[in-house]
Amino acid sequence: MRWKAIAGFDYYEISDSGKVRSIRHKVTCKNGFVKTVPEKYLRPALGRNGYLVVSLWQEGRQSMRYLHRLIAEAFIENPWHLPVINHKNGDKTDNHVTNLEWTTYSGNNRHAYRTGLKKKPVKLGPEEVALIRSSSETEIELSKRFGVCTATIRAVKNHRFAYAKEAQ
Repeated sequence: MRWKAIAGFDYYEISDSGKVRSIRHKVTCKNGFVKTVPEKYLRPALGRNGYLVVSLWQEGRQSMRYLHRLIAEAFIENPWHLPVINHKNGDKTDNHVTNLEWTTYSGNNRHAYRTGLKKKPVKLGPEEVALIRSSSETEIELSKRFGVCTATIRAVKNHRFAYAKEAQ
């Protein structure tokens, strides 16, 4: 396991396998007392979007950082200055350096469609819109039949759907 300093954050290191630690260092308290802070491994948290994040401190300010971005910035060269980090196996929590690569926004989207992580939206045409409006089935039954959510069915029935004018 290799360790590297995290850019912009004194006293923190990251490993190529995704571990983060604060390194042993000294701090001066308000009363002038010098205290030694021991080495500590940080525990990543799962963010709302499914990516792991860690909380880093610098000069009394907290900063939440994505774990995969810290690893890529430390261990993966980015000569073309690509903006996005892709998880090759599609698992947002697998942050080993061998599972990460720099890519473009469109490359990341293509990868997501190719691997089934992202599905193309179901589009209802004028015929489907007309069938939904004339049907006596429930919203739930229609949503299952057409592969859309009940909110879409409701929008079609209330003439608030994008294809509404084409179907009339």
